[in-house]
Amino acid sequence: MKNIKKIFTYMVVGALVMALYTSCKNEETTGSGNIIGETNQNHPPQGIYTNSFYNSYAAVTNNGSYCSIIGKAYYSEQVSVNFDITVINWYQEYGQKFAYAGSSSRDGEATINNPTTDYFEVSYDAGNGLLRVDIRTNVNEIYTTSYLSKQ
Repeated sequence: MKNIKKIFTYMVVGALVMALYTSCKNEETTGSGNIIGETNQNHPPQGIYTNSFYNSYAAVTNNGSYCSIIGKAYYSEQVSVNFDITVINWYQEYGQKFAYAGSSSRDGEATINNPTTDYFEVSYDAGNGLLRVDIRTNVNEIYTTSYLSKQ
């Protein structure tokens, strides 16, 4: 009887150690459990994206590990800005079709090479093939391409 109690105690302790190990290992991969998305490199297909919003456009080139987006965004019909953005990673919330890159904390990894700005965001809707660039300059003007589709 004494050996059975000893074996049972070892089994219970072993099960608790395994449960604790699994819990700690899960914490390493999922953080606090509040992860609502992931980063990816699902870049838009290469090509020219346009719409009729003041003739805004973007040219996309990519090599798989990053994509370059160069184009023109508008503040008004007469006021535009040329932009040059490099996207390494997009951020996409689970269950959503839009991926984002830019300068906010929820966006993926991206750099705006031109113009000088205090905020920018690129969004890509892979389901509908739509690309959008929004840029806020230091004078607080917001330039946009609106939604662009691949030609």
